[in-house]
Amino acid sequence: MEKIVPALLKKGDEVRIIAPSRGVKIIGKDVRALAEKRLNELGLKVSYAENAVDENWDELGTTSVQKRVDDIMNAFKDKNVKAIMTMIGGFNSNQILPYLDYEVIKANPKILCGFSDITALLDAIYAKTGLITFSGPHFSSLGMLKGCDYTITKVKMRLNLPKNGVMTCGLLTKKNVTLFQMRDIGCLTMGKRKEHYSVEIWVRLIFCLAHLFAQNLNPIQFCLWKILQNPL
Repeated sequence: MEKIVPALLKKGDEVRIIAPSRGVKIIGKDVRALAEKRLNELGLKVSYAENAVDENWDELGTTSVQKRVDDIMNAFKDKNVKAIMTMIGGFNSNQILPYLDYEVIKANPKILCGFSDITALLDAIYAKTGLITFSGPHFSSLGMLKGCDYTITKVKMRLNLPKNGVMTCGLLTKKNVTLFQMRDIGCLTMGKRKEHYSVEIWVRLIFCLAHLFAQNLNPIQFCLWKILQNPL
């Protein structure tokens, strides 16, 4: 399948915020306001999906599959939207995968950025369409009071582009796709999935070992502890 490289962002572009996993209510309004302010300062316009509102919050802290699907598809169909960012991760973005119109997504390529549970969505779209997706910050990541400088710097680097369309941070060019480690954990990936997984596996392994030592647990106890923390 041929890879599709989405158009690069420029000042004045609109970024649509969606919540395909957990609902937006889990993120405080002050955090959202700061994230929007920071994107505005970079010259970007921010819009929110129709169903990305506090009222859409059920007993599981999310909203219906249909509403989440509608928000994603409307964002891809909207010609004014040049990039899509997820509000936050969660545990259930896989629910929406069978109901997405991948042909419409393929015909309307644009940047889609998120991480954590959103990886299921990113990988599904890449596998079905060839559209290069971005494992990068959530919208809420930009609302952090501390520890956000590095992320903001990388966003700025993707805006300050030379005329030939090459990303200044060495992430992406029109001719090829590369892996570029960026976030505090994980990576920005677009295309080379084996490298992405190898990085993520090592990150998760280190994370698990750290928990083992911190909790003074043996491996069996640790597995039970994680199951109790994250029941199916």
